[in-house]
Amino acid sequence: MKSALIGILVVVVAILKPDGGEAAANDMAKLLDKVRVMNQTVSRMARQMMLQQLFVEERIRSEGNSGVKLTRLTRMGTKSYHSTTYNGRRVVSIHDHADHIRTVGMGELSTVLNGVEFRTRHNDYKLVTPTTVTGKNNSIAYNSVRDIEFPPVPPSVKGTVEQQIAEMREYFKAFATQNKAHRDYTKYFKPILCYIEGGWTNADENKIDESFDSDRHHLDASSWLELQEKIRFSAYTGRKDRLENHAYLPTTIHKILNGVPILSQWNFRIVCHEIKREIKLNRLKLVDDIEVRMAGKYTLKDYETSRSGRYRMAPRDEDNWKEGIYRYDFLDELMSEIPGKNGYGAKLVDDGISGSRAKDYTNPDKDLNAAYYHRWFTGDRDAMGSRFQHRGFSDDSLFVAATTQEKIAPMEAEYCTRGNCMKGKQRFTYAIPLEIIYLTPLQQWNPYKIAYKHEIDPRKDGLNGRSRDKAFPHSFKAVYSKTPLEFFEDNDDSGDSADTSNGVFWIKGSDGVPHQTVASGVRIVLSKIQGIDKRIRLRFPIVPIHQEGSIYWKRLQALEELVREPESHCNIDLNQC
Repeated sequence: MKSALIGILVVVVAILKPDGGEAAANDMAKLLDKVRVMNQTVSRMARQMMLQQLFVEERIRSEGNSGVKLTRLTRMGTKSYHSTTYNGRRVVSIHDHADHIRTVGMGELSTVLNGVEFRTRHNDYKLVTPTTVTGKNNSIAYNSVRDIEFPPVPPSVKGTVEQQIAEMREYFKAFATQNKAHRDYTKYFKPILCYIEGGWTNADENKIDESFDSDRHHLDASSWLELQEKIRFSAYTGRKDRLENHAYLPTTIHKILNGVPILSQWNFRIVCHEIKREIKLNRLKLVDDIEVRMAGKYTLKDYETSRSGRYRMAPRDEDNWKEGIYRYDFLDELMSEIPGKNGYGAKLVDDGISGSRAKDYTNPDKDLNAAYYHRWFTGDRDAMGSRFQHRGFSDDSLFVAATTQEKIAPMEAEYCTRGNCMKGKQRFTYAIPLEIIYLTPLQQWNPYKIAYKHEIDPRKDGLNGRSRDKAFPHSFKAVYSKTPLEFFEDNDDSGDSADTSNGVFWIKGSDGVPHQTVASGVRIVLSKIQGIDKRIRLRFPIVPIHQEGSIYWKRLQALEELVREPESHCNIDLNQC
């Protein structure tokens, strides 16, 4: 690039000074000096912008954890807690699209991952999971996913439709009461852990990379520049995209190469992991977000099954556990099953640049497989004398995974010890858990033997499925409905305008007879089932909240606990005791 520029300058000088000579040489020297100064100025400004980005990220890291920060404002009130935060009528904007075969309803989120703050489009993510490496490969195609397999229907659910309904209810009763003696439900109620993953990418600014596939939403822009301009316009005018297909995804100067700033683009996706073990319901504890309960006037009982209910994972996979200080916990065990961008089966070590290889937390004699998400690891003793290390300075909800995907922007540095220098170049992505979802036999159960044709929409033929005469000949992408209406005690309307799962559809079975059916996809809470005392919850948001990492949140939570149960803290020297 420099030689080309010098060639241009030579031509310019030759035109201005055709006789050449000492004057031309002096002009050339002056021009070259100016070019050098300009190059230095551009490089220094780019460097300062890089440091400014680092400052912003460090400031965010010091103010809270990786986690969801806010959802879109939908209400206000006379008290500050009446206003929407990360919660409102729905924690992290969850809702139902059970009429779609693989769609999980979730709206826009303002989120922080490792100090990077971004805002998603309307998510409505799909039930997919990363693929597995094959042969001698140590990586999969970038962002390659496959459909998650639905649980089978219990073999004892057979006979007439009425007999199947009666037996299926018994399995749901066993799951609701966690009573394996009544029916062994474990093979038929499958827990999955869905998570949000993000990282800096090497991206073409003239071509956008869709965050992840959704049946309902996409990034409404043809390039990153167009998306950025739409977000700027939205922020300036205060208007949102009606279909909520815009996202704020920052761009940064990642490095400077030969004086040229190289940009990186932040991107994210939501995917799920099929948990390899049973997750008992008592492992999910309700978080009493008191400001949310106050705003919604919820009792604890109502809050538990409401869309505002937020949960956290027990620190141990045990029936009896107590509150207290933990390090590596049950959530770490589950997240360690989830691969980064290299996919299931990948193996990567983390040598860093300090000469100390990261070791597995649970087996310090074994190298850490950094290709999977983790936050704790062990290594050589640090300056504080500890072998236990946590990713990030103070972010207790940050999970990271190494990758070799060329699409992920690398970070490089040099580390010298006693004259021995080593250059490091690594790629990492970051993740936080979103929710535990229990898939059920309803996803596969089909007592009327209704055909499913994903892309063939019978509505174009004037059918609407709302009456026997206008019955659909099959279910399809927008109406995944094959559960008998009679399975539920009632088909109550959620009252949530974001839902598309409400209603009853007439669909013809294999016998050509129309039957009344309801949606068979994923729901937050099921309608009431006869013989079961309470409605069954199937989606448990366990997402961390960014502000939980704030020292103010920690102090308020301690005071809140002290006010609620002062006698439990009487062993601490407090005046209240």
